[in-house]
Amino acid sequence: MEPTAHSDNPAARSDPRWVRCRRPLVQSGGELTLGMLDLEFDPVSKYYEAPLQLKAMGGLFIIDNFGRQMVRPGDLLNRWLVPLEKKIDYLTMHTGKKFQILFDEIVVFSSNIPPTELMDDAMMRRVDYKLEVDYPTLEAYEVIFRRICKINSLEPFEGFMSCLEEFYTRTDITPAAFHPKSLIDDLLATCRFEGREPQLTQDRLERALARLDIKPKPLPLSRIGLTRPNLDPKPEVLPVSEPPHNDVH
Repeated sequence: MEPTAHSDNPAARSDPRWVRCRRPLVQSGGELTLGMLDLEFDPVSKYYEAPLQLKAMGGLFIIDNFGRQMVRPGDLLNRWLVPLEKKIDYLTMHTGKKFQILFDEIVVFSSNIPPTELMDDAMMRRVDYKLEVDYPTLEAYEVIFRRICKINSLEPFEGFMSCLEEFYTRTDITPAAFHPKSLIDDLLATCRFEGREPQLTQDRLERALARLDIKPKPLPLSRIGLTRPNLDPKPEVLPVSEPPHNDVH
């Protein structure tokens, strides 16, 4: 059993040689490298660290932010060609010996980069299901927001959705599924900093919303003690010459 990936249930043990646990969930992000997908030998303790896909055996292996790893997406995908198609994998010991293991798990590639920019046709057909997670509707957004509030023991004030709709309409920002958590985390951090009891109010929500609008704005020069010069061109004043005198003799 891998403690970082499995959840033990001691009450269900009937034989000490076996541990009944939930299916593992292993997640990796931008830190993933090809070396993490093979055995890592420790010469001091003389043991191997199992690769991530082995820890996720029988469960779920999520590769988050796919395409943003230090290794190129093509190299990472080539490593998965045989496991995804044949359901077997090959690991290499420090002596150079290779052996075969079962590859029985669900691999999820999560990315906000279009799949056509990450995979070629050969890899695309080995990924059986492609699911697009679109921006939430306002109804779904409200459900997410209320769920985040419940997790953090906060009670939304009446009319909070009107406040949110007004902000998104005014700033032309598209509501995203991660916004509710970011807003509540921002609000809680502000309450801790100010030493106040966590509470969702319209004023605090508007302050958190303001930090979502990161579009550049002109800086008022008065804030740094300067005044903006008048850039309007001044009309040029030309000297008026006297008309020539025609002397008549």
